[in-house]
Amino acid sequence: MPKCSVELEIVDETVLYKYDEIARRLNVRSARQPVESFYLLPHYDRLRSQKSTVSQIDLEKLGLLDGRNPFGDRETASVRFWQQLQGYDELLEGLRMIQSRITYDEFVDIRRREIGDIFKFPKDIKEQS
Repeated sequence: MPKCSVELEIVDETVLYKYDEIARRLNVRSARQPVESFYLLPHYDRLRSQKSTVSQIDLEKLGLLDGRNPFGDRETASVRFWQQLQGYDELLEGLRMIQSRITYDEFVDIRRREIGDIFKFPKDIKEQS
């Protein structure tokens, strides 16, 4: 019989967040925010995959934001993701022309299909029929 050891460790993790945290997150989703606070393009470097995309600085240095055709999978994925974020922000910009504040839930509710098309989300059963 192989010898083995087991170490028990107390970990402060839970399946559900504490009630105050749940309430805070729900309130953020339903609070009216300036439309521009939902823009994603300014957060490209935080949102991108570190392994499969290049940084914003590299996108600029390589001329990929000025129209140079991407070379290879990494540059192609980077440009595609940049364009997706740009398209998402353009949706928000169009909305900002109509109203200055909106909740996250309202935005997703009225632009769900367009957001899904931009990010290539799979269509749900209701949308396919």
